[in-house]
Amino acid sequence: MNEKQDKRCRAPNYSQEEKMHVIENKTTDAVTWHQKEEAWKEVTIKFNASSLVKRSVASIKNFYENQKRNCHKKASEERI
Repeated sequence: MNEKQDKRCRAPNYSQEEKMHVIENKTTDAVTWHQKEEAWKEVTIKFNASSLVKRSVASIKNFYENQKRNCHKKASEERI
C-alpha cells in the first residue's frame, strides 16, 4: 500500500469550549473516558509550559476538582 493511504488525517486541536465539555461530561463509557484522559493530558502540557513548577495530570485534576467543590460550597452558603 501507499504510505500516504496508511496515514490518518489529523483532527484540529480542541477549542476551549470543547475541552470544557469533554472534562465536565458525566458520561462514563470507554470512549468518553479516553477523551477525558487526552484532554487532561493536553491541559497539563499547556499548564506546565507556562509554569515554573511542573505538575502531574493527577495533581492538576485534583486541584481543579477541589476548586470546583469549594466554589459550589461557597455558592451554596451564599444562598442560605
